[in-house]
Amino acid sequence: MPTDARQGMEGAKNAYRGFQEAKRADTPNQGLSGR
Repeated sequence: MPTDARQGMEGAKNAYRGFQEAKRADTPNQGLSGR
């Protein structure tokens, strides 16, 4: 796998994790009760 492709995957993973954490921080109770 090319290095830039792997970095792209890592970047997307980090961005997704940051988005999930930000959303959880925004609505802590809603995220738990939603499941």
